[in-house]
Amino acid sequence: MPLCQGQLAGLERLVRTMARDGTEALDNGRLLRVPGHRVDVADVTGAGDTFGAALTWGLGQDHAFETALEFAVAAASRSVTRHGPRGGKASQAEVLDWLKDRTSPPS
Repeated sequence: MPLCQGQLAGLERLVRTMARDGTEALDNGRLLRVPGHRVDVADVTGAGDTFGAALTWGLGQDHAFETALEFAVAAASRSVTRHGPRGGKASQAEVLDWLKDRTSPPS
């Protein structure tokens, strides 16, 4: 069920994760949707924590809200391809490399 802007009046930002479907967020009245990445899931343990940490990190680095959301979705998507809650942890560079590999056209 999509976020209903009328029901969220007064909120500056609200984020909702939607597992494989990515995330929806409300940013000062603007509805943002970032789709999830299609991956082979090994273990979902820690995916939400990874999303929250990556979003917080991105905002702490002064990235635009939408950019931070995109990074958080990528980090969480990557994390579920590994086994165990620590198997999916990754540096910024590892997430960006993973994302680049997924979006590069085949050679």
